[in-house]
Amino acid sequence: MIEQQLKRSIRIPEGHHLVHVDTESDPERATTYDTENFQLVDGEGNLVARFNAWAMEDSFFGYFEYDADGELIDRKTVGFFSEAQ
Repeated sequence: MIEQQLKRSIRIPEGHHLVHVDTESDPERATTYDTENFQLVDGEGNLVARFNAWAMEDSFFGYFEYDADGELIDRKTVGFFSEAQ
């Protein structure tokens, strides 16, 4: 779910793609949200940007975007809302 939300939220230039980065979670640190890390790479495999994305169940999604040098360049939080039936 996190990867799909991120793809909907950012512009991925033609010839670029997201790569999921595996990270180990800290068992000592309990969180109420899920996180995933991604890299945006160009067609030659060069790093363009990094993303730390997170989701809190079906309530919120967000991400931090870093440039290739690790500088924060953008952040976004989006609320998920379901229609009452």
